[in-house]
Amino acid sequence: MAESIFFKTVDDFKNLIDYNGFIEYARYVDNYYGTPRKFVEDELAAGHNVILEIEVQGAFNIKKQYEDALLIFITAPKCSCDQRTLSRQRHRI
Repeated sequence: MAESIFFKTVDDFKNLIDYNGFIEYARYVDNYYGTPRKFVEDELAAGHNVILEIEVQGAFNIKKQYEDALLIFITAPKCSCDQRTLSRQRHRI
């Protein structure tokens, strides 16, 4: 499994937004994140599966464009597990 990360300047990113260059994108804490349309469509055309690690809103945007997309949502364990771990760690200090 290959991992592909692309870095763009803010101006390049905004330009791609204007020209529908992303299948989904978001701005979070003054940073832009997105999935390049060309990369995904080239991979699909080559017969490859594409796995994306994205947030929920982006996933729903992709599902609107690619109806046969399979969405899998993974959540973290319940907070109570983390609270017990933190409590034990605090007593060790």
